Amino acid sequence: MGKFEEIAERRTDRIKGLEKEVSRLEAENQKLKDDRFARFANEECWIYQGNEEDHLESLVCPVVIWPHVLIALKAENAEFKQDIKRLRAVNQLRLNI
Repeated sequence: MGKFEEIAERRTDRIKGLEKEVSRLEAENQKLKDDRFARFANEECWIYQGNEEDHLESLVCPVVIWPHVLIALKAENAEFKQDIKRLRAVNQLRLNI
């Protein structure tokens, strides 16, 4: 095999490797998209992740959330409301002193 053929074969192998990498990255990209967006009632929707990727204020589609996440958010909200009540009561006591 001559030098030209060797170079051509290496390039061909390199191109095949790059094509394989492109396919892998496309599949990974699709999986990431599927994790974040889905179809619900024939409409695209956001799958709530509960992390820094959730920018709900920028969305214009419905948001789907797992029940256990919603339950945890509701519990946090109830705790927050109790904290507010306690702080108001303490503040009222201070004002009455």
